Parts: sequence; structure tokens; C-alpha cells
Amino acid sequence: MCKLARVCLLVALIFCGAPAFAMDSKVVQGSSAPPMFHLNKEHIDITAGFIGETLNIYGGLDQDGGDVLFVVTGPLRHIKVMRREKTMGGWMPGKEVVFKNIPSFYRIAASDGLSLQNVDEFLGQQKIGGEHFDFLGATGDKQVKGDAIKDFRQAVLQNQYDKHLYNQGLDKIAFLNPHLFMVSFDFPHNVPVGTYQVDAYLFEKGVEKKHQEAMFTVGQVGSGHVVNQMLKKHSFLYGVTCVFLAIAAGWLSNRLRRAL
Repeated sequence: MCKLARVCLLVALIFCGAPAFAMDSKVVQGSSAPPMFHLNKEHIDITAGFIGETLNIYGGLDQDGGDVLFVVTGPLRHIKVMRREKTMGGWMPGKEVVFKNIPSFYRIAASDGLSLQNVDEFLGQQKIGGEHFDFLGATGDKQVKGDAIKDFRQAVLQNQYDKHLYNQGLDKIAFLNPHLFMVSFDFPHNVPVGTYQVDAYLFEKGVEKKHQEAMFTVGQVGSGHVVNQMLKKHSFLYGVTCVFLAIAAGWLSNRLRRAL
């Protein structure tokens, strides 16, 4: 698509209300102004062949412009971290800590003109970024405290980085001109299901001027959804069915082998 066509598409999406992009969105600050952005989908479907998905966000700024920061936060989870310790020549489970209410997915994108150092106080107040997570409510071995707990916190972040559920650094926001922009967030094949929140912040000279948030969901559909629901709601029946299918498959293969 040529640049002119992309610009026209963005203008239509932003200023004509984007009726096809129904979503739960609200402007938290600066409510008299139009929304800053629209999502291109309200639901990410996980099917049997799911290998990942991309969420595109289209937006526009008024004539004053500014710098933009996006934060995508996944469902909160309890995450357990266990340290392996070498004992008698082998590795054994050691101390463990459970951190409560940690985002299962977390990505940040910022415009090129935004220096996070200039808004670090704001990021700390809003708990934006892994280094600003509370990591409160930790339970586990009482011997893990003080500086030692920092290793467990870093292990949580590194594990999420390795699974591509958190981004190291920042994703980029692409500006087609000084006022129209687009940002894409990639969701890997192992993306957790649940409700996600998108927060957008507009800054002018390092000061927050506007905040908009929107929600979307990630969930299983099709046969995978049916099997997952059966596993959760009818676990005994699911187990019996699996055993029956295994026996039937073994009997059928044996009959075919004898026939041949």
C-alpha cells in the first residue's frame, strides 16, 4: 500500500469513528478531546494452528502534536520462582518465592522523541516498566529477603523475556506524518488467554497531557476451546474419554496389523 493510501486509511479510521473496530475504550484524561487511537481488533482467536498474532493500533494527534507512550498489559498471574542449589554433587530444588499479581504479558512502545529518563518519575508513579513493578505479596522461604530477593525478581523478568511475553527495550511507534501514527504489537504462540488492557499516554515537554485506555481479549475458539472447557468443567469425563480413545486406537491398530 502506498504512503498516500495509508495516510487516507488512518484519517478515515481516526476521524470517522472506525465503526468496524468496536471495543471498550475510554479517554481517562482530556475527555473533551477525541480518542487518540483505535485497535484493529477486539479479540485475538487462538485456534489449533495458532502460531501468533499481531495487534495493530492506529492513532492521530491534534495540531499540537506531542510524544506518545503505549503499554499493553496482560492478565495478572501468580508466578513462582525456584532456585536450584548444588547439593552433594547434584542439583536440588532450593528456595522458592511466589510473586502475586504479575502481568503475564507486558510490552511498551514509545515515539522516538520521548526520552524515558525525562518521564522516569511518572513511570515510577504509574508502575510502568518491569523495573517499577511492585513485586508485593511475595510468599515463600522466609530466608529469602533483602538483596537476595532481587535475584528472584530478575529471574521473573528474564523468564518472561525468554518467552517473548515481555519486550526488552521499547517497540517503535511509526509516524506517517507529524500527526498520524501506527504501532504494532506481536503476540507469540504461547500468549496467555484473558483480558488485556492498552494504555496510551500523550506527553508534551515531558508532562502527561492525555491518557486513553482500551480493552481486548485473547481466547481459544473452535475445537481447542471445546476440549479446554471440557478439561476444566468435566475433568473426570475427559480422562475417561482419553483412556477409551487410547484403548480403541490400540485395538484398531492391532486389528489392522493382523489383517495385513
